[in-house]
Amino acid sequence: MGVTPAAYVREQRLLAARVLLSDPKQHVRSVSDIGVAVGLGELRTFERAFQRQFATTPARWRRAQQADRADYPSGEPLRPRPRQG
Repeated sequence: MGVTPAAYVREQRLLAARVLLSDPKQHVRSVSDIGVAVGLGELRTFERAFQRQFATTPARWRRAQQADRADYPSGEPLRPRPRQG
């Protein structure tokens, strides 16, 4: 696998956090609550690990996902139109 067991577990926790942060049903949960839910209880530790893994903070990720849903309420991005001409 190329990673230590601890790194693998941390990555899985962060992937789970990303899913929870993206889920509109979880919008009432705080970022720190989601960190606890995935096993990263200290907010600062969660934020640092998330930023290292995904190059953004958990709060920014959540806002970006909310903005994407607002832009594409159906859940599907618009498809580009074929060129005419």
